[in-house]
Amino acid sequence: MPCQGVEQEVSTLSEPAPTEGDEALLADDPLPEADPSGEEFLPLESEDDPLFGDLLHPGGPEDAEPEPVAEAADPAPADDKIVDHDKERGWLGNIHPYFHLGGYFDDNVFIDDRDRQADFVSVVGFGLRLGLGEVTPPLDELRTRRNVPLLYTTLPRTSGNFLFADYSGQYEFFADHSELSAYDQDALLSTGWTDGKLSLGLTARFRSLSTPDIDAGGRVRRYIFDVGTNVYYELSGKTSFESDLAYRNTQYPGLVDSSELINENWVNYQITPKIKISPGIGLGILMIHGYGEQPYGRLLIRALYEYSEKLSFHGRLGLEYRDVERGSGFRNNPIFTLGATYEPRDGTTLFLEGYRYAEASALLSGADYTVTGVEGRIRQRFLERFYLTFTAGYQNLDYHLVSDDASPGRVDNYFFGRAAVAFDITKWCNAEVFYLHQRDASTHSGNSFNSNQVGVGLDFSF
Repeated sequence: MPCQGVEQEVSTLSEPAPTEGDEALLADDPLPEADPSGEEFLPLESEDDPLFGDLLHPGGPEDAEPEPVAEAADPAPADDKIVDHDKERGWLGNIHPYFHLGGYFDDNVFIDDRDRQADFVSVVGFGLRLGLGEVTPPLDELRTRRNVPLLYTTLPRTSGNFLFADYSGQYEFFADHSELSAYDQDALLSTGWTDGKLSLGLTARFRSLSTPDIDAGGRVRRYIFDVGTNVYYELSGKTSFESDLAYRNTQYPGLVDSSELINENWVNYQITPKIKISPGIGLGILMIHGYGEQPYGRLLIRALYEYSEKLSFHGRLGLEYRDVERGSGFRNNPIFTLGATYEPRDGTTLFLEGYRYAEASALLSGADYTVTGVEGRIRQRFLERFYLTFTAGYQNLDYHLVSDDASPGRVDNYFFGRAAVAFDITKWCNAEVFYLHQRDASTHSGNSFNSNQVGVGLDFSF
């Protein structure tokens, strides 16, 4: 779910898209039923979607798909997942590299319709993963919510002990605008420990990004640091207690920085084998650097319904009471994440999710905004090795003045659609061709745009 801030990055680092063999491994070792918590985002992403997907913000359950992000979408493959290499490649305790080569044509690299500039972008990416212990179940959840700030995805819980580290870097080279060429990186460290009924988790993530940002209205460098802890205790066979604490710091050199601290506490109750419900409360504070603080409280309830092996629903509803230090004063704000996943047959997946959360603005001094959006995705495998994926999303960004000297209000309506065809060349190599369209209608001068990207990518995972 998106502190829950949608990370407004237009793209995130690429990871190898799942191959046919990888999906089979995931099917053999499905994720354990997770306590719904909440962003993706999460899409880029985070934003996904608080530790922060719901670690504490309105996010979907731990088993939820990535949250949509109020940013221009990533040209990289959208179906990135971490797969279980234990059975086939000896994942346990090993280091595994992955690589990405690709390129795309962008007809509006500055996401600015006043001065449209087109360019061809070459992409080279690489990464290393290290896994010790039972890493697959908990880390699949974190990386599938890649576009959602950790601060918005509840820490995944595992029945065992694990240590996982993942570093990915990506360099984009612009043929005609060399000043835009940049190196972005994403580093993640997560660990979990279980002893009987008690489980403890810790996750930290750092990102350095230069991709387009919807809130800022262009390509901007930003640094995002997330850290969160999770405590889970099983009181009985049907009842458990969970407490999450998350912190997020976002730095935009030359713009407005912010940080957020949030704690959420849940009582989980398994009503039936298929239904789990969790009432909860949350306390947090959003600090907009130089423009005061916003303490807030939340009354929450979340639920997970496994209707069948093919169809599941997740939901998270809450009412947030936010105290704005200056300007508009006390404000009530409903937050939610509602979604469903349906797999009618082997090789076919449908996903739909709606969400609402609050975020600090990096562009408008002394302002925050509420993101309300929906995202859907259809993925179909055909001819054994081909995958056709359609993804579309819509977000409304409604800005609010939160200080006496704040900038004027603003409303954005952002839409994106992405179509891609991928092909498993081998079990460790995947190729993709994609088309991405993005459009934003904004009341803020200079922030409206529409753009198109067409590209290809080649991913290697060992």
